[in-house]
Amino acid sequence: MFDILSFFIGLISGIIISFIIIFLIIRHYIKKYFSSKKSIRDIIELFAKK
Repeated sequence: MFDILSFFIGLISGIIISFIIIFLIIRHYIKKYFSSKKSIRDIIELFAKK
């Protein structure tokens, strides 16, 4: 039988895991930009272009 509660638990945990992965990827790119001596304004402009 299909259990709605376990489905929602799986869905929520999947969303949380994907948010953590996205956060880690963004943090990795921000660290790369800071290591290449770019300012926060350059990063904002780069995201604004996309």
